[in-house]
Amino acid sequence: MGANGISPSTLAASVGSIVTRASACNLVMATYSASWIDAHRCSRAIVDHVTSHRSTVGVVAPALGYLGRSTSKVRDLDRFGMLAAVATAGSGLIFLACFWGVIAAAVFSVQPILEGTLSLHTTPWAGWVLWLVVALPSLLQIRHPGLYEAWYRSASAVLDDGQWWRTATALLVQDGGIAGTTSNLILLAVALLLCLPLWGARATVLTFLFVGVGLNFAAVLAGAGDGAGNSGATLPLLASLPPLAFAVLPDRRWRAVVGALVTSTAAIVLIVGNDGHGIAVLVGLMLGLLGMPYARWRARAGLLPHLTDPSAFSS
Repeated sequence: MGANGISPSTLAASVGSIVTRASACNLVMATYSASWIDAHRCSRAIVDHVTSHRSTVGVVAPALGYLGRSTSKVRDLDRFGMLAAVATAGSGLIFLACFWGVIAAAVFSVQPILEGTLSLHTTPWAGWVLWLVVALPSLLQIRHPGLYEAWYRSASAVLDDGQWWRTATALLVQDGGIAGTTSNLILLAVALLLCLPLWGARATVLTFLFVGVGLNFAAVLAGAGDGAGNSGATLPLLASLPPLAFAVLPDRRWRAVVGALVTSTAAIVLIVGNDGHGIAVLVGLMLGLLGMPYARWRARAGLLPHLTDPSAFSS
């Protein structure tokens, strides 16, 4: 029971009846009438009701948004409530299918460029440094869980305590246990091997860092929940490859088109499934489109000597 004699379960039932006959403004007032002390528990009851009655989301959203702006404790619980179901951990069969689909599309798109060049010893040193910077703390956290607790993306720590650096350190630890850590590190290694020949070392590293930090920052503000991992920075790198391949392979553009279609489908499926990785894939596609002139410039400058016909970009 709260200070005003209202229990969370009773409030949730009341909200259900109010939604059917009240406007969003009325719901705001009904919700905010709960005591300040019970705001945390009341918001949880409302969210539970919403998730079981999806048709009420459009009306309940303004109320939870208002309540979220009113107290940091409620922000800590559900980040304004409506995105509590968005997943960022990367699990389930749908995620795995899309995950491998993006990888396959990237390999298929750039395969003609990488013929004879996909070699570990030819990978620029910057790529190995980036991989080690991510891998070492990710592996250390298995034996020292306190490292994860200190570095993961905590929405309450970021917004309430000003620990904005967590949007960067969250890229260096993983939230999927041993299996998640292994898959993310393998994913990063594959992405670096595929991206470095096209993007170049500097652009690859900067894209990984800025996109990863930017998406973590957006996740905190949007309410996607706490978490960690490098997949949100790695998937955009892979998703950017089909457009880049389209730019530098005029005689093999059909491969890039197929790759882009597969990647776009993966992004849509993930987004529809409330998986935040879909946004990462979509961002990667947009980066690839924006990076097409840069890829052509690299080809004209002779920085892609393994192209079938680099002279095609001399004009």
